[in-house]
Amino acid sequence: HSTVVIHSTNAENMEVSIRQQIKEKHTSIHTVSLSTGENRISLKHVVDDVKLWYPSGYGAATLYNLETTLSMNEQNVETVTKRIGFRSIEVVQDMIDGNPQAKTFFFRVNGIPVFAKGANYIPIDSFIERITEEEIKLVLDNAKLANMNMVRVWGGGYFQSDYFYDKCD
Repeated sequence: HSTVVIHSTNAENMEVSIRQQIKEKHTSIHTVSLSTGENRISLKHVVDDVKLWYPSGYGAATLYNLETTLSMNEQNVETVTKRIGFRSIEVVQDMIDGNPQAKTFFFRVNGIPVFAKGANYIPIDSFIERITEEEIKLVLDNAKLANMNMVRVWGGGYFQSDYFYDKCD
């Protein structure tokens, strides 16, 4: 399942084609009609024979390229490629010994209980533009060396860079 967001300034009832491809052999094409403004298009893409993504210490963090191409009048307008992983994750809160006040709290990834070991990541510098990829790499590499498999990102008002999240995978 993926969501494509298209911002259009002058597209009332304009028809476009969206093509998504994973693993070179799984392709889906969707034709949609755009409106002026933000268009959020939810697409379902069935992919079989993929390897699942696992957190550090539980298996390979397998990622695939998802290529999304927007076309208009049979001309490619834009292509975006993102790295994605396939997994199921659930928060498990089962009652312990029939006591509604006592519950478990853990994550189950791809059916496997995961012991979360991690830390709270706060910005390295209060001036975001001074944070380098080398500093991010050092922090996240050290987290992995310390056997962490989860990083909680501090929600203090801005999003981390794509590099940060790519490095976490």
